[in-house]
Amino acid sequence: MKPISILIIEDNELSNFFTQNLIKHFRLPIDVHFETSSEAGLGYLETRDTEFPDYILSDIHLPMIDGFTFIELVQDSFPLLSLNTEFQIMTTNRFSQFYQEKMNALNIQKFLHKPLQVKHFKSLLLNSTPVSIA
Repeated sequence: MKPISILIIEDNELSNFFTQNLIKHFRLPIDVHFETSSEAGLGYLETRDTEFPDYILSDIHLPMIDGFTFIELVQDSFPLLSLNTEFQIMTTNRFSQFYQEKMNALNIQKFLHKPLQVKHFKSLLLNSTPVSIA
């Protein structure tokens, strides 16, 4: 089985550490790559040729380029990626009408609260594979 590929754009190292430990609890092949800025995320995607991640999870509040702008840049720069990759937004803030409007404009269907929890990843992964998750 091909591993589920996830790119996480999150500038908080503690949050990344927590997420790495959370992912270890699953009994699935999961390939997770972390970047701490939008710029680094774009650089990573440029190296991927045509093998893009199944999911991109991006924090909204990032230095220099926010998560929404990052996703817009990705969608514009990598049209093939947008066909097969699901985008999700993460934030610790309360969900607002402004966020909903930005998500609608970018065709983002899901919103995740941080810190991420097992049920969030279970939901994400259950939509990817029929294999049971512990």
